[in-house]
This record gives sequence, C-alpha cells and structure tokens, in this order.
Amino acid sequence: MQSAGPCFILFTGRRAAKKYLSAHADFFALAYQRIEAGETPSRSAKKTEKTAAKKSKPLPDSFQTTDATFSETLLQLIEAKGKTDPEIYKRANVNRKHFSKIRSNPGYRPSKTTAIAFAVALELNVNETKDLIGRAGYTLSRSIQADVIVEYFIERREYDVFAINEALFAFDQPLLGM
Repeated sequence: MQSAGPCFILFTGRRAAKKYLSAHADFFALAYQRIEAGETPSRSAKKTEKTAAKKSKPLPDSFQTTDATFSETLLQLIEAKGKTDPEIYKRANVNRKHFSKIRSNPGYRPSKTTAIAFAVALELNVNETKDLIGRAGYTLSRSIQADVIVEYFIERREYDVFAINEALFAFDQPLLGM
C-alpha cells in the first residue's frame, strides 16, 4: 500500500505504480507546488480545476450593456421637465448634500423612499414612477401598505410629499425623502 497524503492507493506491483504515477505526473507536480506554497491539498483538485475552466468562459456581449442608471435617469427627467436641481430636491424633501451624492455618482442607489420622493417631486405617473424606482432596484407593491398609499396619491395626481408623508405617518409607515 502506497500513501499519497490523506488518500491510500493499492497497487498490485511496481509496474502498475509507475504507470499510474507517470499518467498523473502533472497532477502530482501541481499538488506538490501547492503544498510547498502553503495551500491545503484538496481531494477534488481535478474537479476544482475543471470547474475553474468552465467558469472562465467569456460573458455574452449583452451582459456588458445596461439601461441608464437611477442617477442618469433622474437628471434626464429633471432636464426634460424644465426644472432646476434645487427645485426638485427641495420638493422631494432631500438635502443638497444627498442630491450632490446622487448627481456625482452615476451608480448610486438611493433608498426606496428617496427614489419615490424624487418621482413625486417630478410629478411622474404610476408607470413612470415604477420605471424610475425600478432603475434603483425597487418596485411599487400592492402588498406593502406604504406603496399602496403612495400609489393612491400618484393616481390622483396629488404630488405633495408633505401630504403623502402625513398619510404615511398616520399609518406608521416610513416617510419619503428623509
């Protein structure tokens, strides 16, 4: 019986052992290098190498392109509505410093309440609101009481963040734009 670390291999003769070792010389050389480098040898080293080879396939080109981010879309909507930045962030109940963070970082992801506050400040309809907050990774859900309240106000074209916050407060829900 020959010992090869934690596993044991039984050979019927020297010839079989030599044949096995020569067929797997690359594997044992790699394992030895890993041991010398201080890595812990793995029983499934071959499987790990095969898995790594499978994972190294290039991603499709379609993964490289994405839609406009929340920040980019927000700035485009402000411009399209003919409004100024301070006018919108004040209506959204968001401070200048927070708005500056959103403006300067295209990948910035605001909280759901902040995203909805901007949608209300821009006086977007329900579909436009869902699109804007969707770019930050959120949606309006009929199973969340705060979302139902916000949607109620948007459907009635009541775009006052403070009135919406009063209703949210009455139902003990998180406030917009805080």
